[in-house]
Order: sequence, then structure tokens, then C-alpha cells
Amino acid sequence: MQLSVVSMSEFLLNQEYISQNVTEGMVLLDFLRMEQKLTGTRQACREGDCGACMVLSGHNINGIMHCQPVNSCLLPLGLVFRVGAGAAYSEYRRD
Repeated sequence: MQLSVVSMSEFLLNQEYISQNVTEGMVLLDFLRMEQKLTGTRQACREGDCGACMVLSGHNINGIMHCQPVNSCLLPLGLVFRVGAGAAYSEYRRD
């Protein structure tokens, strides 16, 4: 079965610009592990209960990075705008 491309997602990942065709049903966890080979993000329950897949997601508002943890196993890749695991920013604010 071939999955169809449904949209384009553009975001920052560890200070690198990513422009990715998003296939139907792809979640951030699968993209990080399979496409980017970032296997430190763990796959476990795939239901968002255990927290093994937790990553930091953030967006820049007026030069301040607003960050929050998200379960990458539940987050569709098409909804991702910026991801910054380990990125260095001058100021953080946790929402």
C-alpha cells in the first residue's frame, strides 16, 4: 500500500531547516526515528501515556522561544512547525 503526500511541512529541527513532504498518517516520532535517524526519541506505548516519546516543541514570539513538551507519537507531522531538541536559545519560556 502506498501512502499519498497530503501536505508540506517546514520547521527547524536541532537548528536545521527541514522541508518535508508529509505522507498521510505520519507522526513526528516516525519522522524523527526513521527519516532523521534520531533514535534517542523512544517508541513505547504509541498512546501518549508513557512519555518515552516526549520531545520539546516551540515557536518564536518576538525573539523569545516558547516551548512545551509534546508526545511525538501522537503529533501528526503536518502540524509540526518547529522542533528544537537540544537547540541553544538565549531565552526560554515554558508555556
